[in-house]
Amino acid sequence: TDQDWVNRDHIDAALLASVDTMHRVALTLPPRDVAALARSVNRARRDGIAVELVVTPFLPSYRAKLANFPQWKASLQESLGAPILDYSSAVSDDRDFADRLHLNFAGSRAFLDRLVADGVFDRVEHP
Repeated sequence: TDQDWVNRDHIDAALLASVDTMHRVALTLPPRDVAALARSVNRARRDGIAVELVVTPFLPSYRAKLANFPQWKASLQESLGAPILDYSSAVSDDRDFADRLHLNFAGSRAFLDRLVADGVFDRVEHP
């Protein structure tokens, strides 16, 4: 699992170069995945938790290959009835990524700084 650590490496040069030769990518919304996310969103709401979803940063050259990102995001937002904070382009330095989808330690810090600057955590109600 990658849920309890942060990558400290930088994206491999070969992987970075391979993005340039990729065809455009069409994002999908598998019904099973949307249903699972909807269950989580609905459970949080039943427990009185306000829900905002976050699209985390993509490697910039990979983000540029996403042919249907605006439509994908709108469809997901409509399916879940929850706002989506789009940070897919929030980190622009390739050195801040471990791969196309995951930030490394430096990228995580840059992203966190952006979330703080945007006041995302100010909206959180603390008991």
